[in-house]
Amino acid sequence: MKPDEVLVLLRDFVETDHVAEGWSDPNEHYVWDVLTCELYFKGRERRCRYLCGQEYGDYKFNLVFFADSFADIKAHPEKLVDEIMRVAGDLELETIFISDRMFDGDVDYFCWQR
Repeated sequence: MKPDEVLVLLRDFVETDHVAEGWSDPNEHYVWDVLTCELYFKGRERRCRYLCGQEYGDYKFNLVFFADSFADIKAHPEKLVDEIMRVAGDLELETIFISDRMFDGDVDYFCWQR
């Protein structure tokens, strides 16, 4: 996947009305601080699973490591694009999953995927 394609996906993330879709507002401090981005790459036959049964991503990081707020990501999505491209290298990206997924795999207040 090319950087401009990842940027289009992330623009979709920042432009989605998450509250209208039934999730908490990512601007809320308690939500933003726990949001993670899991990347799934094609070609993985077996993945570990969370206790609730969902598959682990191939790479996971906290959004707060790259931006102080949802507004910061909205203004500068290239911060996430750069990290995703760095991690992906030659691998083909299958899914970007942004959520407040807990250690058991359950999602509480927020999730988005493409």
